[in-house]
Amino acid sequence: IISYKEQDDNKLFPVQGSEAKINLISDDVFDGIDPQDEREWRVTVLKNGAIYWRGFVLPDDSSEPFSTKPFPVSISATDILGTFKDVPFTDANQLNFRGEVTKLALLSYLLSKTDLGLDIAIADNTFEAQMLRTPNTLDCPWPQVLYSYDRYYDTEKRPLSCYEILRSILAEKSCTIKQVNGKWWVVNQEENNRLLTAIPYRVYNKDGVYQSHSQLGEY
Repeated sequence: IISYKEQDDNKLFPVQGSEAKINLISDDVFDGIDPQDEREWRVTVLKNGAIYWRGFVLPDDSSEPFSTKPFPVSISATDILGTFKDVPFTDANQLNFRGEVTKLALLSYLLSKTDLGLDIAIADNTFEAQMLRTPNTLDCPWPQVLYSYDRYYDTEKRPLSCYEILRSILAEKSCTIKQVNGKWWVVNQEENNRLLTAIPYRVYNKDGVYQSHSQLGEY
């Protein structure tokens, strides 16, 4: 069972993390989950041979009853987005970034912190006047927006959290993000609610490299 925590309260909430509840029948003691390591076990759910959902097991939410074998085992897993509130925005050496970054590269870096390696689909077709803007092709506004890294550090050079930054770049244009069918989907909800036809989207790999484009119906 896949559930979206924030979506239950507000479908327009920018960051919509998800969890999976997995129920198994075991004929042995299930003691392989280290309660101190939230990324020891990665879960991949397949549907028709393709990735449907991916996350990491939550040790504290996984349990098995004391009963006669075979017995049921309950496992919970998360896609990590909700834990971003505790992750500071620094590089691999725990240093602050310097210079500038595109919105797409920033999104790709933030999502790399999940260690899930999923593609990124962006359905956002609101372009500024100076941008390349052929909405039905590979042109996308996100690689054309440039930010200074300075905006993500306070006056004492302390970094914001990855969650705060992810939420801010999504909220700028009423976008939401959630994992659907094995991809991170970024959707401009104003367009989604306004347009009667399908919305053009582009797919990038986990590193932000263009892969393909198409049109979005329901997702």
